[in-house]
Amino acid sequence: MIINKFRMRSNIMSFNLLGMGCSAGITSVGLARDLLRVHQNLLVLIVSTEMTSPNWYTGKNPCMLLTNCLY
Repeated sequence: MIINKFRMRSNIMSFNLLGMGCSAGITSVGLARDLLRVHQNLLVLIVSTEMTSPNWYTGKNPCMLLTNCLY
């Protein structure tokens, strides 16, 4: 959707990690790291969302806010 919305070039690689839940954010960072090792001068954009989780942390403990950032 993002590629189409912003009319990006047709040679963009897109990886869909649907169904991986909480681990998709960490997996995507690892995938981006591997891509950057193989392809020099590559730009990587990670968009990670958690669409089905009603458990969004609304407190003020900074340690717990990290999980919201990964989603």
